[in-house]
Amino acid sequence: MKARKLTCIMISTVLIFSAISGCSKDKDDEETNVETVASDTAVTGEATDTSSDPEAVVTETAPAETSEATPTPKPESHYEFDPHPYSPKLAEWIPQEYWDAFNNLSDAVRAGETTFECSSQEAYNWAIDDSTIAQLLPAVCLKVSGTSNDGTTPYENGIGHIYYNMPIEDLLVREAEFEQMIEDILNSRLDDDDDDFEKILKLYEYMEDTYYYESMPEGSGDGYVYYTMMTGKGICSNLAGVYAYLLMEAGVDAISMGCFDDLDHEWTYVVLDGESYHVDPTWALKSYYDVDYLELTYFMMDDDARVYSGCAIDDLTVQLLPEFWLNRTDLDLSCTSDRFDCLRYTYYRGLDEENDILYYYEYEDTLELYYGN
Repeated sequence: MKARKLTCIMISTVLIFSAISGCSKDKDDEETNVETVASDTAVTGEATDTSSDPEAVVTETAPAETSEATPTPKPESHYEFDPHPYSPKLAEWIPQEYWDAFNNLSDAVRAGETTFECSSQEAYNWAIDDSTIAQLLPAVCLKVSGTSNDGTTPYENGIGHIYYNMPIEDLLVREAEFEQMIEDILNSRLDDDDDDFEKILKLYEYMEDTYYYESMPEGSGDGYVYYTMMTGKGICSNLAGVYAYLLMEAGVDAISMGCFDDLDHEWTYVVLDGESYHVDPTWALKSYYDVDYLELTYFMMDDDARVYSGCAIDDLTVQLLPEFWLNRTDLDLSCTSDRFDCLRYTYYRGLDEENDILYYYEYEDTLELYYGN
């Protein structure tokens, strides 16, 4: 990727929160230390549900055994790969012609074509930029470019050219396998009636179950989102991009963002019920703590919580923005809702999805938070 990709540096952080209305209990001040983590092995975990009884043991029920003559029914596929991931929030600044150009590019690449319709040079540049492809069509990143290798003009008269860096037939196989993997992740982790909060939480748990903090080797030849999804390893920019991409594939508005002031770090920005939140899939990795529970300190933060954790919000970067630096735009990505601030320094207990209740641990107490509208 380009040099503008962020490097994640894990630091010790101290968050101090006052009593939050709408939560089950006031918070005491507490200190959390976060450091850099690296590992070579990826693991997987299963999302869990709980009954309305917060003291109930959360378990998965094994399916009943069947005779050899009875085939096991295949689970219904309720999520399908979307070749046109989209952020309505970013679309407030990025022109629709840019999104249309990318969608045409995505369709063309997936069909093995070498050109696509594009309304302007600027739209072509954004659609075929490595950062755009890395976050919106990950398996194709670094495998196509807008740099001519055959003497043709990359963009002319409403037509953009696609220059392939690997055999087209091999790229089609690579893309098809990636699309199947995305569907498998979504269909194994999400239910077809999940609301946006449940998607955000369940995919957050998937991130914390699955990935390890480790830098990409130089010259891997893969885009950073694709590399991390295939290996289970990555730094903050990788993990933020993966989480944002999965949320977009699930229909949730999400983007990766970062800061450079005092700390180089990147996380994910999500939109829920018209409000925006910071979610950090790096600083709560279960592999760092060597635990099997999900920490919620860095889940659904407002701007104050993000600042107290050590990340400046007045020097933000967004890789999908053509300008890269947020302060070069008029786009408002502030997160002002403190709806979930009661979750700082707590741990996930389970969900009562029928009644929209999140159960969480604070010290030895099991508390609850209503997350419905």
